[in-house]
Amino acid sequence: MPEHIHVLLYPQRPAAGEVVAVSALLRDFKQYVGFHGKATLRDYWREHRSLWSDPLDQWARGELGEQAFWNTRGYDLNVDSLDVVREKLDYCHENPVKRGLVAGKRDWAWSSCRFYESGDDSLLGMDWDGGWPLEW
Repeated sequence: MPEHIHVLLYPQRPAAGEVVAVSALLRDFKQYVGFHGKATLRDYWREHRSLWSDPLDQWARGELGEQAFWNTRGYDLNVDSLDVVREKLDYCHENPVKRGLVAGKRDWAWSSCRFYESGDDSLLGMDWDGGWPLEW
């Protein structure tokens, strides 16, 4: 989405089998994505002189001052069944369509939809095979 993302995470270190604290996982994830996300957006803006919305263009031009990449709002949900995982994935895949950004869920470039429907990992690969219970 132009102003937010949806992420489904499974907080477990596969090799050790130990559960990772969600707070630590989110901290590290947000730090990494924030740093690299801002750099990628700046590089793209330098080349194209346009991002995907006026607020993003204002940010890229430095008109908004120092801006945090992440805000504090979020929605956490503990998933306890395959049905809930699929429901949340469907919601994520349909969100750009409902917002009128694309005609079909496979058209949103940053969606995992193409991976799960046809194995296309050319832009975005996933590490979950669709099975339940979640095992690595």
